[in-house]
Parts: sequence; structure tokens; C-alpha cells
Amino acid sequence: NTFSGSLILVAGGWYKGGAIATTQPDAQIVDLSTQNRACPNLPETPIAMAGATGAIVSGRPVICGGKSGDTRRHHTYRSECYHHSKTTNTWTFLTPMTTKRSFTASVPLNGKLWVMGGYAHPNTILSSTEFLPLDGGPSQPGPELPYPRDGHCAVTLSTGQVMLLGGPYPENKSVIRFDPATETFNTSMPSMRFDRYSFGCTVFNSAMHENREVVLAVGGDGESSAEV
Repeated sequence: NTFSGSLILVAGGWYKGGAIATTQPDAQIVDLSTQNRACPNLPETPIAMAGATGAIVSGRPVICGGKSGDTRRHHTYRSECYHHSKTTNTWTFLTPMTTKRSFTASVPLNGKLWVMGGYAHPNTILSSTEFLPLDGGPSQPGPELPYPRDGHCAVTLSTGQVMLLGGPYPENKSVIRFDPATETFNTSMPSMRFDRYSFGCTVFNSAMHENREVVLAVGGDGESSAEV
């Protein structure tokens, strides 16, 4: 997630040193200002995890959930949330989520991290959401998604509304929009052209589209295309 300007904070993921992939606690800053340059100047996260979610909330990086272990199904789903302090360069436990989640999506919303859907043990795709405050207080329940989703992507638009894209079949192409003012979902949005699961998305003002705000969706499980 964007840390500051062209700096991106990357934490966790899978490491494959052989036939078995394991989760890792590595964290680093990637600087895209002049060249692709990785800055390994961050401490490891307190736990090794993959499939976690996170965002910059009120200037503070927050990461939540995921799972720890390896691809032999020897893994544990996580509920912990941590935030990084730029002043002390440390990761600190923030608060637990109510539900252990992996492959979820999150955005900053009203000074909290809004975590949406995800995958939970055993074999459950979630439609629940929750808000994680930055003061260490308990997680607060959020609005239920119209459909269960994991492997999806989410962005916050300039209007303050949140757009959710993709996820598991049959929602691989679907797009919905959440209005925090009315706490309602618009499920009549045009669909994406391609199936997307576990992919990337971002929002920006595009010079190719008369400087209008657009959402870019890229890649996914077995998918190499990009679309606006």
C-alpha cells in the first residue's frame, strides 16, 4: 500500500525455497520515485503471514489477518492487527479482529481500517465486515456484504465511496459500490471483462480519460490482463 508518494510498504507473503512454500515475516519499502529500489530497512513483522490485508490509515500503516504456515495445509488463520511506527521503526500489536480472515480486502474509512469478507477455516467465504480502530479498542461490526467474497480488491473513491471488485466464482467479474453515508451497496455496476481473483487494483485520475477518476484492475489467479 502507498506509504508516502511513490513509496510502497510490502509485508509478508509466501517464500518458496523448494517444493513447499512457507509464510514469511519480511517487510520492506519499495521506492518507485526514480527507479525500482527496495529498502530493507524495516523490522520483520511480529508473525510470518500471507494473505494478510492492510492500508495506510491516518498516516499509519496497519496490517491484519492472513495465515501462517506452509502450503502443506499446516497453517493457522490469524486475527491479529499490527501498526508500524515511523518514529520508532517498530511493529506494535493494535487489536484483534473478531474473525480470523485471509485473502480479504481493506480500505481506510472514517479513521478506521474497514476489513471486508475473506476466507476463514474451515472452507468458509465470508460476507461479514468489521472496523478496526487505531486507538487499540475492540473491533466493531460493519455492514454485511451483498455476497460472500475472498480474493477481491477494494479502493476508496474521491467521493468517499468504496468500490469492491472481483472475488470467487461466480463473483469473479462483479463490481459493487458502497456508500458510507447511507450504508448501502450498489450492485448494478457494470462488470469487469475478465475473471479476477487475488489481483491488484488502484484508483487515479487518468490523462487518457480526460483526467477522470478511474479504477485500474490488473492480473489475478491465472490472468495477465489489465482493464479500467
